[in-house]
Amino acid sequence: MYLRFNRNETEMNSNSQLQSLTDQQEIQNCIINYCYYFDTNQPEKIIRLFADNATIDYGPEVKSSQGHIEILEAISKGLANTFAATSHHVSNFRVEILDNQSATLICYLYAWHEYKATAVIGHLWGQYHLKLERIGGHWMISSLVLKATGMQDFHRTKMHPIGRLP
Repeated sequence: MYLRFNRNETEMNSNSQLQSLTDQQEIQNCIINYCYYFDTNQPEKIIRLFADNATIDYGPEVKSSQGHIEILEAISKGLANTFAATSHHVSNFRVEILDNQSATLICYLYAWHEYKATAVIGHLWGQYHLKLERIGGHWMISSLVLKATGMQDFHRTKMHPIGRLP
């Protein structure tokens, strides 16, 4: 059997695959950097990961935040008043590039929280659900929703479920 390849078509496929891999890594880096900046108490760097009109929904017991000012205020307040230390671990990245300008990401989360007010350590197992858009050549978070599978001594009693089927 003899296969003949069109060089231009092969190069286009290679370029497309390379761009897809590059996009996936940059998208994953958005949530990895979010966790790093959260754990190192750098809210001014967290906000740079978000589009101007982005939203964050941390659960039904908390008012959603929209836009840089509200998001920065909510994150800064939590880092300053609630947490003595945090450690966020993300894995199982599920990236879907919808088109050249938009994508989604779902990743698993384990989050450890040391609270300022008590000696209790809070644990959360769940997922981050993100929508992203390419702005100025870079992927930015346009929506972040926190969903939970389980909690132990966590500072909230009710969270969005991950959507597990019966």
